[in-house]
Amino acid sequence: MKRPFHPFLVSAYFVLALLGLNIEQVRPSAAYRSLIFVVLAAGLLWGLLRLLVRDWDKAAILASLYLILFFTYGHVYNLLKPLSILGLAVGRHRLLIPLWLLIVVCLTWLVIKRLKNTPVFHGFLNLLSIVALAFPLIQVTSFTLRNASHGGSSLQGQAPSSLLHLTAGQQPPDIH
Repeated sequence: MKRPFHPFLVSAYFVLALLGLNIEQVRPSAAYRSLIFVVLAAGLLWGLLRLLVRDWDKAAILASLYLILFFTYGHVYNLLKPLSILGLAVGRHRLLIPLWLLIVVCLTWLVIKRLKNTPVFHGFLNLLSIVALAFPLIQVTSFTLRNASHGGSSLQGQAPSSLLHLTAGQQPPDIH
C-alpha cells in the first residue's frame, strides 16, 4: 500500500457520495460522466503537480489535499454562512477564499519542505480513501439491490414523463 493511488479514490469519493445522497432521485448511470471526468482531472492535477514539485509522492499527497479542499469549500461556506462573530459575517467568500488560499499555501509548504516519510502518508491516505469510498458504494449498491428485488418500483426506474399526471384544468406545480 505504499504506492499512491489515493488522488483517484479521493476524487471518485466526492462524486459517489453525492450519488449516494441522491440515489432515490437519479440513476447510478447519471454519475458515470462525472466520475470519469473527476478521476481524469485528478490524474491531470497529479501530473501537473509532479512537474512543479518534481516528486511523484509529494505531488500525489498535494493532489489529494487540493481535491479535498476544492470539493469541501462549498460545504464549509454553507456551514459558516449563517455564522457571525462580533457582527462580522464569517461565511463570506471574501473572507473564506483568502483563508482557503492560506491553507493551500501552508499545506503545500509543509508537504514540500517538511514531509520526509511519504510512504507512510500514502499508506494512510490510501486506506482512508478506500474506507471513505466504501460508504457511498455500499449505499448505492444496497439501494440498487433493494430496487431490483422490488421490481424497480422506485422513481428511478420510471420515465420522467410518467411521473407527473395532470387532470384537465389542473395547474402544474410551480418549480421556480
